[in-house]
Amino acid sequence: MPEEERRAAVCRAAMELIAERGLEETTLRAIGELAGMSAGHVLYYFGSRDGILVETLAWSEAELTERRRATLAKIKDPWKKLRKLADLFLPDERRDPRWALWMEVTRLAPDDPDTLKAIDALEQEWVDDLADIIRYGTASGIFSTDDADGAVERISLLWEGLATQVYSGSPSYPRSNALRIALDATDRELS
Repeated sequence: MPEEERRAAVCRAAMELIAERGLEETTLRAIGELAGMSAGHVLYYFGSRDGILVETLAWSEAELTERRRATLAKIKDPWKKLRKLADLFLPDERRDPRWALWMEVTRLAPDDPDTLKAIDALEQEWVDDLADIIRYGTASGIFSTDDADGAVERISLLWEGLATQVYSGSPSYPRSNALRIALDATDRELS
């Protein structure tokens, strides 16, 4: 099996284990078993469990970005595009596996400049999609803002904060409330 396929198999295994068992029980041994390799073989390719998590996040986000952009390309109305993007952005539930991975990799970032760069690049994909929608809506005369870049920054930061509340299980911010708040604030920002 070529190295690229092995790396993808490890990422798929890690994501599946995170979804089934949570991060705490996603061990090198379990990842290796599910990917059909020894823990040592997995370490050879990734160097550490943290390395696996960072690459799994990048792998997961690459797949999600492709699907998200294909979905958004089918929607013409800027408001509907924004609503869809918000829906795709927020965690599906408390302890959403994708968001669990984001939280863990973000926790690692302050100690590793390479991880910090990787996170920044992955976040930028979401911000770019948001910016594209806002520019499109503004150019079409549907959105009204004098500060598109500032709107992108404020909206993305709000959405991140709400996503953290949903992920952590805040009783005040179940997904439905968070989505409503995200959309209300976005509507006010761009109306």
